[in-house]
Amino acid sequence: MIKAIFFDLDNTLIEFIRAERNALEFVANAMAGKARRTDGKRMGARLFSLYMDFFGNEEKIFKIFGKEEALDEEIIREGKREFARNKEKFYCTYPNVEKVLRKLKKNYVLGIITDAPKESALMRMKLLGIDQYFDFIVSFDETGEAKPSKKAFDEALRKACCKAEEAVMVGDSLPRDIKGARDAGICSVLARYGEDEIWKWEEVECKPDFEIHDFRELLSIVEALEKKNK
Repeated sequence: MIKAIFFDLDNTLIEFIRAERNALEFVANAMAGKARRTDGKRMGARLFSLYMDFFGNEEKIFKIFGKEEALDEEIIREGKREFARNKEKFYCTYPNVEKVLRKLKKNYVLGIITDAPKESALMRMKLLGIDQYFDFIVSFDETGEAKPSKKAFDEALRKACCKAEEAVMVGDSLPRDIKGARDAGICSVLARYGEDEIWKWEEVECKPDFEIHDFRELLSIVEALEKKNK
């Protein structure tokens, strides 16, 4: 029987990349206005492109952007501050996430396996009110190894007190979530809706056990697995 369900966080439960892009476009338009420029849309696309090239290194992203666009240093500094202040406003969960989590919580241990720092992950979860549904978080700063490292999945199994065949992993990334789950012997569900129209995960020789295009489909998958295991 299924005892635990593990989830990736960003782009599986939370629309992370889209939120970051929207926040960067908002900031780029603000900077364009202060510089009396009329190409804010193009600037926003370029800022997001740099974001994807240097993921997580905001200092480098804005430094390169400022140099390319010949923007005043004060405008760049204010842009970084605006991004930090406003990006939370753009975060949201995918449709039906909370409704489905509420149902699953009644019968299963729920955990998060993320490459994000635990503090950042928990902040986003609390902001969107989904932290209440989870029993634990396994994060990069806890294991020291990013997915698909088996270490993260083994730690999740340990915290859930279950065997690999008693767990399900849901994630948007083939090379990280799905490969990691399969290497650990855990049933895998690929969240196809998490793909972004601009940024997509690298394809790898790894097939998920199931795919979903709407979070609600997870309920029927779990139900089918329960019936199969009886």
